[in-house]
Amino acid sequence: MATTVNETETTAAPAPKKRNPVFIIILAVLILGGAWFGISKYQHSLHHEDTDDAQVSSDISPVIPRVAGYVLEVRVKDNQQVKRGDTLLVLDNRDYQVKVEQAEAALQIAKSSLGSAQATSSAAFSNIATSRASIGTIDAQIAQANVSLTRATQDYNRYS
Repeated sequence: MATTVNETETTAAPAPKKRNPVFIIILAVLILGGAWFGISKYQHSLHHEDTDDAQVSSDISPVIPRVAGYVLEVRVKDNQQVKRGDTLLVLDNRDYQVKVEQAEAALQIAKSSLGSAQATSSAAFSNIATSRASIGTIDAQIAQANVSLTRATQDYNRYS
């Protein structure tokens, strides 16, 4: 029996299909876009916490006063929107007013003490000037006493 060989089987293998360059470009763009999206989500998750209770951050800020005191009046309501510079409450200033008056009294005492110290220092400078002037007089008296001593010593030696 004679076998017949199919001509299609004996022919060379078919040439591989050429891939469409547009398909490759679209696939590369999709892969790069997915990678970029994934990286950006990862970066965002490093700095932000996601919760399921849907709270929004920075809508409510704590108020920390710079001074302590009793509150006389509250000028805002709960959850009222405010802007920088708005007066939120009024504090009792009596304690601070007393401190200001005490500081002013201490200033007046210091000023009067300064006047008295200046008068004392002025008197001391006058005494210094007088003492310096008397130093010259005393030096002259010492010189005269030395001369008298020398003369008396000479007289003593001469008559003894």
